[in-house]
Amino acid sequence: MSDAADPIARADRSGVLPVLIAAAVLRVLWMYGAQGLAPVGPEEAGEATRVAISVSLGKGLADAFPGLGPTAHMLPLPPLVAGGVIHLFGGAGAPAAVALTVWALVQVGVGYLLLDRLFRTIDMAPETRRAGLALLCLVPVFAPEETISFRYWEGALAVCIGTAALAFLFHLRRRATIRPRDLIVAAAILSAGAFVSPAVGLASGICWALFALTRLSPREILLFATATVLATALWAVPWTIRNIAVLDAPIVVRSNFGLELAIGNHAAAVAPADPAVTFRDRLQAVHPYHGLTPYRRARTMGEVGYAKAVGRAAETWIAANPVAFLTLCGRHYRQFFLPEPWQFAFSQSDVLPVARSVLMRLVAVAGIVSLMLGIWRRRFGYRTLAVYLAVVGMPYALVQPVPRYSYLIYGLFCYLAADLITNARRRVPPPGDRPVERACA
Repeated sequence: MSDAADPIARADRSGVLPVLIAAAVLRVLWMYGAQGLAPVGPEEAGEATRVAISVSLGKGLADAFPGLGPTAHMLPLPPLVAGGVIHLFGGAGAPAAVALTVWALVQVGVGYLLLDRLFRTIDMAPETRRAGLALLCLVPVFAPEETISFRYWEGALAVCIGTAALAFLFHLRRRATIRPRDLIVAAAILSAGAFVSPAVGLASGICWALFALTRLSPREILLFATATVLATALWAVPWTIRNIAVLDAPIVVRSNFGLELAIGNHAAAVAPADPAVTFRDRLQAVHPYHGLTPYRRARTMGEVGYAKAVGRAAETWIAANPVAFLTLCGRHYRQFFLPEPWQFAFSQSDVLPVARSVLMRLVAVAGIVSLMLGIWRRRFGYRTLAVYLAVVGMPYALVQPVPRYSYLIYGLFCYLAADLITNARRRVPPPGDRPVERACA
């Protein structure tokens, strides 16, 4: 039966729109309370905003750090779109800020709808999905990111693509036959994921590789692998050629890995008395956006040269302190899933860091428990979800996570947490249905 002819599906969809509208209103109210109708400015989302403004002025992908020229500090799609919006609305004024907020909320809303579709594909009950969507929409832990950061950064778009990759995988697992065009579509989704967020591309790719090895014939595997390589080459080759031409370096993804490695791995980070102070000091010591000394060094050495230099220094420290490095990796991996309050102080907004951290942790713990129970009960799709969640956090173990990274998993955990709660409620009978205990004679 199609969705159009299915009254349950129609009723299910009818409850989604009001919740999405409420979510948008909550986030707009937060943004207006935080900064009003402020024009677009570099302080909004750091380097990403600067690159978008550069695009809007016709200077291309440049000036992630003032005056440094062409950049590969971030992948091109989000700042190109944001820069186009700023240009279309006449420059970095309030109209552009409103349009960019709408763009960010559209990405967020599409991500929510895809998450709902994903869990429908794996047969989560409608009432459970409604609870998961309500939790995601009405507990706005990431409102600052959803209204400001994702105007320029990739988080919401990455959630859309990663969720689409999982939903399509589960759809094909339900099918008796798989057509060649299905594999081409899957390859395009995986390529898009890698183009927007390497972590999402890696996690989606691992899940699809496991699917291919267990479900596809050798001929289908060859077709799928070839299509994925070709689809990835469509963006990786021109992007690399561009970076060779303007940066004199064959950068395939981003130029900032050495910088991020240096920020997250150093002696002071191993046992800090105050992690927030340590992190702030480290940013001022090595990040050209936050400190005058590193900015001057980057002006002298260039963006790529500076990132490589601080990356080599970090690698030297790692080689001399392997146990400390592994300790930091474990801590970073945990902080990706269970962010601490001080991390939210370095979010897009430092409002209510403790409350946001507690809410995120509660949702994550409930989601992890739900995931483990689902695997134990052999529920369809739960092992694949576990693989995706485990892998998407691995790249962030090498760096110091910030809340914007944890957004990649928050929606999945909201639905899984709702599943745990609704299943627990089903197992507890209403008071009127409980057997009456007789007093002992």
